[in-house]
Amino acid sequence: FVIAYGGTLYQHQRIDIFFAGVRKFLAKSNSPGDVEIVFYGISAHPEMMNAIKKEAKELNNLIKFTSKYSYQEVLKKFRESHVLLLLTSEGADWLNAKVFDYLAVKRPILLVQNDHGVMQNLLATAQGGFSADTDEDVCHFLLGEYARFKKGDLNETPSENIDSFSREKQAEVLFKVLTSELKNIV
Repeated sequence: FVIAYGGTLYQHQRIDIFFAGVRKFLAKSNSPGDVEIVFYGISAHPEMMNAIKKEAKELNNLIKFTSKYSYQEVLKKFRESHVLLLLTSEGADWLNAKVFDYLAVKRPILLVQNDHGVMQNLLATAQGGFSADTDEDVCHFLLGEYARFKKGDLNETPSENIDSFSREKQAEVLFKVLTSELKNIV
């Protein structure tokens, strides 16, 4: 059961809530032998690795750090994962670009901590994931996804909602806006 995170880790991100939820999940599922948490692209950043190890404490045996992969390779790795971790903080008012890569591979996204803003709204609109406020929320989500994993059900998010966020569809929307504006100018 692979939980994946790609890219840089920032101090404002609530990884503490995630790890507290993972601890509860492991206690309730009795499954530490088949759980892996992979941080893609972080091995070149010792300060990030140390921050994760410090926060994870007794979970370090489940954690794997990798070097950077090419864009296509990391997308393939995300696709092979069971849950994609997206970190932010409550009240954050920005959009993480990686959410679009996560949506494209159609795996469930776990947003920690719920920003109650643009990220939560995007995930809800795309039906692409779950926004967690607490460690209990993280635990509950992971228990559900783990149960699917144990049944052999690789949970895929609905493509019709996610496809509207693809580069092709967004380029189409931009084209229509620009065409409309040009007609108003001419």
